[in-house]
Amino acid sequence: MPFVCLTALMIGPGCNTVAPVTHRTAAQVGERTPPPHQTYIAPLDVEIAELTASGAAEPHADWTAQAERDLLAALQNHTGFRPYDAADLQRPEVQAELQDVGVLVHLMSLNQLAGRVPNAIGPVPPSAATHAFDYETGRLSAHSDYLGDGAVLFIHLRESYATGGRKALAALGLVSAAFTGVYVMPTMGSTLATAALVDDEGHVLWINQVTVAPDLRTPEGIAQLVSDLLRGLPAPIPAPVES
Repeated sequence: MPFVCLTALMIGPGCNTVAPVTHRTAAQVGERTPPPHQTYIAPLDVEIAELTASGAAEPHADWTAQAERDLLAALQNHTGFRPYDAADLQRPEVQAELQDVGVLVHLMSLNQLAGRVPNAIGPVPPSAATHAFDYETGRLSAHSDYLGDGAVLFIHLRESYATGGRKALAALGLVSAAFTGVYVMPTMGSTLATAALVDDEGHVLWINQVTVAPDLRTPEGIAQLVSDLLRGLPAPIPAPVES
């Protein structure tokens, strides 16, 4: 029954299942993926928040800033891609284009996530996850005109952690449940990370989502997230063999 495996996803290993496949790749991706030195990392869209006792998510500036630094370093180390220079982002047309495409590919990722199983819980069935897809954003003309041919990696990350008050509320609920027999577990936090690689012609070459992660307030947690999120990232086009 699906319930058994979904429970395993929440509380730990409990089913003999293959590691879920969540990424999708475009047709002919091997012919379109540029080398690392021609691939850029778009400005990161990151927010780490605290969940208050009432359940409101309040952005935590220090956690967010640290996560951004650790995430950018881990992405560069993992891929060899380069971030945009400050001078690149001073061009309003480049900045606006990256923002627009970033929003679009994030929505594409949410569409993929919603298609996994009902209520967007659980792994993508391998047959649905690995077949090619065909998404386009429109040509990245500002990027291409200014920086030449290549590709851009877009990352979106939202994470939240419960405050002490939120945890105390959960403990109080357990005490109340002993008398009422009813217990509703308050949310202790959530993770949503999406990634997409888009070439300068606007072809979405690869896309992935992660909804479970270790503590992203640590460099080790960020490194593990990057390893999970970039699973299936296509290899670059092989360099031509000189005769």
